[in-house]
Amino acid sequence: MSGNWTVTIDDTSSFINYQPHGDGGVGDWTSTGWQPWFSDSGGFSQQGGESGSGNSLHITAYSGASLDFQFFGTSIALYGTANCSYDVSVDGASTTLPATNTNGQLYARDGLNEQTHRVTLTAHASNSSMFSFDRADVSRPLPSVSSDTPKPTVISATNTTFIQYQGNWTQKTDPGKQIPSKEHPAPYYEVETAPASLSFSFQGTGIVVNGSRNWGSYTYDVTLDGETSSYNASTMWLIGDSLLFYQDGLNPNTTYNFSLTPRLGSGYKFWINSVTLFSGGIVYDRDGTTDRSAASSTAHPGRS
Repeated sequence: MSGNWTVTIDDTSSFINYQPHGDGGVGDWTSTGWQPWFSDSGGFSQQGGESGSGNSLHITAYSGASLDFQFFGTSIALYGTANCSYDVSVDGASTTLPATNTNGQLYARDGLNEQTHRVTLTAHASNSSMFSFDRADVSRPLPSVSSDTPKPTVISATNTTFIQYQGNWTQKTDPGKQIPSKEHPAPYYEVETAPASLSFSFQGTGIVVNGSRNWGSYTYDVTLDGETSSYNASTMWLIGDSLLFYQDGLNPNTTYNFSLTPRLGSGYKFWINSVTLFSGGIVYDRDGTTDRSAASSTAHPGRS
């Protein structure tokens, strides 16, 4: 029996690129783009810096609103509620799907080549036929040894031996004890003065970077081995622990260089909680191809 390593990417993750926007401001901005909504926090935000709790969704009534992100794996499933038709494309191959009107699986695709892919969802929404996105599950096969699932090593933002900070970063704790979470509050690093960046080198099969998103967050660039991607962490909500970056399928025999540069100034800030490195769970042959199958496991690197 074959098995998979499955990772859940929550809608609150800034790893997901929402267009025209992922948070329009205080209140209901679904008519102009995507708007975050929390079941236990009154729905839409009422003021900047509110703590988001309960189940989260990104909701839109804007026709043509889209989301996209890259993932490494062989399968993907998207979840939410579609009261309108919508398009989903993986690597440019597009499918149009009808309204579902119920919360559940919106789309599933497997049998992909084991490599990096890009998925894009476009909603044909309106004020009377809205669209809600909840999460994505991405999967890949595991090696034949059933016990060889990826093993995480969590590195706190306070580990300045591993993480090299450039600029005026400061260690802080949240007075409300909501960072990273109410259950497990911990120190984090914050910066608001440019220029600033952080960097480190590592070996492993995958990497996750977690941090807070809050009123005052903005864009940031991540460079992994010379390849740079940009993300937007801006939101009105306080999200104590959000997935800021994720990459799987790395070669464990390679040393990778990682750097993150936030956009600061004009009141913008950036927060980092931790870095998680994964080892095992992937086997590279000498020619750079992979050898898999067996065991099953699920990881939740972002907020669930």
